[in-house]
Amino acid sequence: MAFDIETQKAIENGSAETVSYISGCKTVTGHQILNTPDDINFRDAFRLFTRLSLFVTRRRPEIAVQCVLHHIMPSLADTPVAKINRILINRIVNAAVLDGKIVMARRIFSLMKQFLN
Repeated sequence: MAFDIETQKAIENGSAETVSYISGCKTVTGHQILNTPDDINFRDAFRLFTRLSLFVTRRRPEIAVQCVLHHIMPSLADTPVAKINRILINRIVNAAVLDGKIVMARRIFSLMKQFLN
């Protein structure tokens, strides 16, 4: 099976779940973005954020997506974006620090800061 260069790099840097997620994000349309509800949950908002921001600002968006899918999505997937606050993010970051994942904690913090801005 032939893949484009971006998909091939995503496969090298991430899991099959990450590649599948990125492929789904590439199908997001402008119409979907315009019709975003005010009470959007984190799962749907991050999908839009990936399409609008991570693909533009990151050289390797698959690394950021994999981090979110593994560390953030299990905790915040169904949480409305309006209810996400500093305390929720600090809990996730602190859990990574306590597990000795300092670099991952920094990445989580950076991604969530970019997402919430």
